[in-house]
Amino acid sequence: MPFAVRIAYVETPDAESLGVRRQFGAGLFRRLLDERFGAGVGRVETAESGQPLVTGVAEPAFVSLTHTRRVVAAAFAAARVGVDAEPRDRVASQPALLARVCSASELRWLERQSESQRNEA
Repeated sequence: MPFAVRIAYVETPDAESLGVRRQFGAGLFRRLLDERFGAGVGRVETAESGQPLVTGVAEPAFVSLTHTRRVVAAAFAAARVGVDAEPRDRVASQPALLARVCSASELRWLERQSESQRNEA
């Protein structure tokens, strides 16, 4: 039976190294696998492309990982899934980026907002 997307995250001290953030990510993947399949079932490996790949489970399972200096997050689902984290103070002002991630109605709404409101959104 298909299962919903599950997301787990942890806040980390700003000083944590990339290696430590990867360890947090591995722990989040393990927690999500254990919740779905039971303790120790399945593993997350790295595909040749660099994408995380779930192996050793009887049904399709997909994972995604993201991290910033302060947050590590993992997503898990029965279909391809992606998760992304950005610092709250990061301003997405590039029109090409907004056009890629926003619908036409969202872009129209953003155009009607002041600069500070757009940055907050």
